[in-house]
Amino acid sequence: MKLLISKCDYLSHKVSLTLNEKGDVGYKTFIGGLISIISIIISIICITFFIIKMFKRDDIYINHSTYINPFVNLTYSHKLPFLLRLTDTNSEPYNEDEKLYYITASIWYGGSNDTSLSGIAKQYSVSLNVTKCDINKHFSDEYKDYFKNIIDLNTYYCLEQRNSSQTIYGIYGNINPFSYYSLTLRYCKNSTENNNSCYSYEKIENTLDYMFLDVIFIDYTINSYKKNNENEIFIRKERYELSSILFKRIWLYFENIKYIVDNGYIFEKKKLLDFHNFQSVKTDYNIIQHDFFCTLTILNSPKLSTYKKIYTKIEDYLATIGGLIKVITLISSIINYYNSQNSYYLKLIKDFIIENKDLNSTIKNPRRHSRLFNSNFIKYDKILNLQNSNEDLIFSKTMVNSKSKRYENHYNDVNSSLSTKILPSFFCKNNRDELLIYYKEFINSRLNVFNILKKLETINLSKDLKHKSKSEQNENESNINSNKLKIKIIK
Repeated sequence: MKLLISKCDYLSHKVSLTLNEKGDVGYKTFIGGLISIISIIISIICITFFIIKMFKRDDIYINHSTYINPFVNLTYSHKLPFLLRLTDTNSEPYNEDEKLYYITASIWYGGSNDTSLSGIAKQYSVSLNVTKCDINKHFSDEYKDYFKNIIDLNTYYCLEQRNSSQTIYGIYGNINPFSYYSLTLRYCKNSTENNNSCYSYEKIENTLDYMFLDVIFIDYTINSYKKNNENEIFIRKERYELSSILFKRIWLYFENIKYIVDNGYIFEKKKLLDFHNFQSVKTDYNIIQHDFFCTLTILNSPKLSTYKKIYTKIEDYLATIGGLIKVITLISSIINYYNSQNSYYLKLIKDFIIENKDLNSTIKNPRRHSRLFNSNFIKYDKILNLQNSNEDLIFSKTMVNSKSKRYENHYNDVNSSLSTKILPSFFCKNNRDELLIYYKEFINSRLNVFNILKKLETINLSKDLKHKSKSEQNENESNINSNKLKIKIIK
């Protein structure tokens, strides 16, 4: 069980070759350290910047979708105030307007999901009250403050508040249940029900010959940059031209909005805002004259919009910061690439080949490095057209020291041939470029894992052959001794 758990350890330290006694796996330079410090500072600045943005909640995503919902219900519509009045071309209300016109209202409902009706949707209506506006009577507490600054509020007619079952729901004309408000403007007409002494029809017609209908209602606007209450209420005023000759029907469409706010830092934390928005207006005309001249219909739009506002979460910032750090690291690596490569090869050339610290131990056992000094470095001398002797090299302390100095001069030549360590290598004339190329090839060949394995296999084979040869020699000696002993016995 313990072994099985140990095999699952993917966090284990990986074994690698090192460059020094401190265990560094890479060759560190001053320029590389300076670039690394700058990249770390830039990374810290980026991290701090995004942490501040995260707590300020400046970054948001907005998803918007629109669909048809035949069962939409504007649940608070029974509280919404609707204000109407007629004005002249100068936007002035008419004096004694109650002798010119009056307004009736009703809620219509209908539609059915009963299949036995074969698509025939019956409609019914219930009358609603319309009277002169009163700030304390016609407005609920949540909307009262928005209308208290209207100076001529008493010149408007208000639709009184309805009960909670008289809301706007469904889509007009659908087989599924629906409802809408209808407000009709009628000429003042003397009757037993009407206590007002109306003007004559001719005077009413002349007075209202060129008139406008002012409509005021509550509308919502969306401000996604607000951190709270993204749906802002404002008073909307619409103005429509009317005529005493043509009957005009005005359709006001309200779009239902569902606004979902997810303000969680790690996990979802949702808040739902349900409100409406004035979507569009449509008008119809009819030349047939009635005792009414305009109808205002307030109903739902077939479309329902859903907004989802998502504040950027911690995991998104972590992904962004991680990507930026990767980019900064990549740019820093590109800048430091040639410096790192050049310094690496110069370090190996100096420590591994030229300033070999094991030279003294080499003298005690010169055959250990015979190939290094006899084969490879002689080739270096040929490249530089240096003077070499074809005689066998005598491995002594004096010879090794002299070669060490000579190869140290080679290193200095290579080092001085680089114009700068942070750019690609540019070499001087003569054969110094060939010298550096050879040094690189020699180092890469020595560090090649296949060459290392071949060398080890060669050593093992050599040991096996040596052991086999020694065994055969011992066996031969044993046979000779045995034969000698037989001869003595015979004698």
